[in-house]
Amino acid sequence: MKKLLLSMGALLCITFSSFSQTTYYWVGGSGSQNTTGSTAIPWVAANWNTAQVGSGSQRTVSAGNDILIFDGNAPGLAAKSVYIRDLPRDSTGQLKLVNGAKVFVLTLAPVATATGTVAFGAAYGGVTKPVTGTGTDFSTTLRKGDYIFNADYTTMSEVLSVSSDADLTIASDASVAPAGTTYSRATALYIKGNPGLTIDAGCSLNFGISVGSSSQLGAFVLAIQPGATGIVNGDFSFLSRAMERGLLLMIRDRLFSLRVAIAS
Repeated sequence: MKKLLLSMGALLCITFSSFSQTTYYWVGGSGSQNTTGSTAIPWVAANWNTAQVGSGSQRTVSAGNDILIFDGNAPGLAAKSVYIRDLPRDSTGQLKLVNGAKVFVLTLAPVATATGTVAFGAAYGGVTKPVTGTGTDFSTTLRKGDYIFNADYTTMSEVLSVSSDADLTIASDASVAPAGTTYSRATALYIKGNPGLTIDAGCSLNFGISVGSSSQLGAFVLAIQPGATGIVNGDFSFLSRAMERGLLLMIRDRLFSLRVAIAS
């Protein structure tokens, strides 16, 4: 009986550890705003840490069940604010803003552009469209779940499948592809947990900020994945001043799909 109980205990420990989550705190400081975003702080491994004072482990691997926390009471934050540049494609279980944290995402990391040009095939199932490329490298540049935009930023689509360098399937409401269309991969932040996005009262999450006559931010997707949730008791905002800098917000779950594209 003792051997059986020990075996079961070992099994339970293994099972729980496989689902363990790691909590990381922003330790990169505040940064500031200027016309190019160069004085903001980059979203890199060294600026996330398991200890709020920066004495723990860095976030060297992006995991879909991580918990990322911006804490307005963290050491080194001026006016509880964080200015971020070079936001890359990333995924996390939870993104939390607490204790009055104010986060401003100013610029995005460089995006990958698929070579060659593309054309749409006949649509099926509403907005599902096959895409045929000429001189393209879809298998290298894109993968299922990516969001892509065309050269003039007029359409945003989700990649449903990639079958070869010259063939992929997308979800898009665009009726035709403009002549000579090329695709670039939009920066996307995927939130996968329940709870997922949490913005406490007194906190704010801001994508894009006015600097002179234009917004800093380019094509961006915030994707709340199937089964994930969002609780916003603070402020959520995004700013776009021109069509080529259009910001796309995508919120999805198993029951509905909602897309809002903002450009002014």
